[in-house]
Amino acid sequence: MYYIIKSFNKLNLIKSIETGYWATTKKNFDKFYYCLKTDNKVRSVYLFFSINESRGFQGIARVVNISKDPIDGIFVDTQGRTCKWENVIQVQWVSKLFLNFEKCNGIRNPLNENKQIKISRDGQEIEHRVGKFIIT
Repeated sequence: MYYIIKSFNKLNLIKSIETGYWATTKKNFDKFYYCLKTDNKVRSVYLFFSINESRGFQGIARVVNISKDPIDGIFVDTQGRTCKWENVIQVQWVSKLFLNFEKCNGIRNPLNENKQIKISRDGQEIEHRVGKFIIT
């Protein structure tokens, strides 16, 4: 399974790369939890990270664990304060290369009204064939 993750800022992305953790919304958390813990057909969940208004993907990570315990002091809110976050997932970064959206022109996601992949919201699922194509 493949999903888009939107980040409010670069600092949270850097913290995730340094720590191997990402805090997400409850809606996304529940989606990933279901995929990995209940759906026997799903082996891996990959996340395509994009900082808002960056015009690209900053990296791809694979979810390796999901924790319901809050983690303190890793992430920064929109006012720059460190805070405790719930809905934390452990990730392994498989790529930290910037992929400009211009290089993705023409790649469309059938699971999002066949819109271009760059037009996605946080938590948007990417069709399997499209996700695999972008990774390779």
